Amino acid sequence: MSGRGFGTLAAIGVEGRGPVGAISDLLAAYGELDRPPGFDMVAAVPEIFDTTDDVRTIVKSIEGAWDWLAGQLAATSKTDLVTTQGLVALASLLLAFWSVIVAQLDYKGSAEDPTKAQIEQIRQEIRNAANEAVRRDDDRERHIRSIDRPAPLRDEPDGRSQLRRTVFPDQLIRVRDTRGLWAYVEVYDYASNQPISGWISRARLRRRN
Repeated sequence: MSGRGFGTLAAIGVEGRGPVGAISDLLAAYGELDRPPGFDMVAAVPEIFDTTDDVRTIVKSIEGAWDWLAGQLAATSKTDLVTTQGLVALASLLLAFWSVIVAQLDYKGSAEDPTKAQIEQIRQEIRNAANEAVRRDDDRERHIRSIDRPAPLRDEPDGRSQLRRTVFPDQLIRVRDTRGLWAYVEVYDYASNQPISGWISRARLRRRN
């Protein structure tokens, strides 16, 4: 897969300007037609870059994705830290795309363009909603963990079992159970818009800072 949007998305990840877990899922699903509605709205944002240079069209795409995310954040239980963190990660990715558009407008000398003012307004709304979601989240349970490098999430507590997904350091992990050297955990899966469960090596897990 190639294209300006694909390259922009990959660059955001390589440069550390966006959540690696979300970017990985978006790159894997890039150009696919059968995607969950919410994820599809977010995934469509970089793909718009491949089809148009019109800033207002790109802004409209980002606005649609943000409207969906805002609704999801508002509806998510304040104790569901895993889902909240996943949605906040997607919001931070939209912020990265806002930055790309703002930089393009600056390069073109369009500092007074009304679209830029609109971008700044929505960008602040994204920041405020993401911050509020984190503030209202009172889940500080001892079962929340993180990892310091990518790790496989598997179907069974066996290193040879089916891989469910790769878990990245910017994803939070809720431990549900343990069995020997393995932990049964829950993480947010961006592509399906919901948490998924599986087994991960306990040696990979770290306490939250």
